[in-house]
Amino acid sequence: MQLVEISAVASAVLSLVGFMVKGSIVAAIVAAASIAAPAPDPQAQPPFGLEQPPFELEWFAPPPCPSQAVVSSRIEHALATSVQPGAPTVRARGRIQAKDDGWELTLLIADVTGDRKVYARRCDELADAAVFIISVAIDPTLMGGPEPSPPPVVHTPEPEPQPEPEPVPAVTTPEPPSESEITWLGRIDAGPDSGAMPGVGGHLGVGLGLQRRHLRLEAGGRMRLPQTLRLSSHPTARARFTLGHADVRACAVVFAGRVEFPLCGAVELGAIRATGIGVERGTTAHRLWSGAGVSPGVVVPWGRFALRAGFDVTALLVRPRFSIDGGGLVHRLGLVQARGFIGIEFRQPPTKRGPRGKRRGGE
Repeated sequence: MQLVEISAVASAVLSLVGFMVKGSIVAAIVAAASIAAPAPDPQAQPPFGLEQPPFELEWFAPPPCPSQAVVSSRIEHALATSVQPGAPTVRARGRIQAKDDGWELTLLIADVTGDRKVYARRCDELADAAVFIISVAIDPTLMGGPEPSPPPVVHTPEPEPQPEPEPVPAVTTPEPPSESEITWLGRIDAGPDSGAMPGVGGHLGVGLGLQRRHLRLEAGGRMRLPQTLRLSSHPTARARFTLGHADVRACAVVFAGRVEFPLCGAVELGAIRATGIGVERGTTAHRLWSGAGVSPGVVVPWGRFALRAGFDVTALLVRPRFSIDGGGLVHRLGLVQARGFIGIEFRQPPTKRGPRGKRRGGE
């Protein structure tokens, strides 16, 4: 089969049409096709008086699209006043298929490389586009008709925003007090006492202090409950001892969550009073004593209060002795004194709650 060569202008027009897709060209094509007369009756005879139309068309389109006869008739009327006898014959094949929510035209014209595809919402618009493309391929002067209106702007709908995922609560360990904030402390405690005096006694303690993150300073005092000793050299004689002291402590504090572990060093300065009972000359004597030691503990804060527990181990540096005339030594303070204690601590400002209901001291 011999194919007719198409002019360069017609080839350029067809290339331009090939890149106009997605329905935006349809309005332009229909406007340009308005150079033709209104669509005629498909049974009418060609108006230009040629025995053979200057084109051969193979057309495939499902209902309700225009048939091959309708498309051919529209091409003939578009060329009614422009085609002269002896014009070359153009061979074309067009196919319309449903696509997505519209229609797609695939158009192939002999001697033009590649298929041309046009998309439109309505099938009849694609038939008008085929009429215009084939008519221009036959007679490029038809492009001198009215300029097509600019293609409409195709707005691509933005995707719906995805719902944001639920935030996952962060699992964090409560931090200790800030560097710049001071917590004021007050305490009261009690516990067993041994070493300074024979046997095990009890004691009461109070104190004041302050804490700034990992540093804790305290000043306080303790009073041992009075204890009476019998004298082996005088069965009817006794001596009553009362022991107390003041202390200063400096502590390094380690945090584990909201629990604090102070490790303190302490210096103690105290006094002991001994009163003779059942002796000829009952007198009262006072002596000073001193010592130094360590005191580990644990503190569990809760708002304005905290539970505090620990123990002291003190080495006595000054150990006074007591004796009676003619009776010899009554008592001398022991070399090492040990105490256990448990009590309540008061805090200002109160410890604030941290994550998961926990509290952070001083924040």
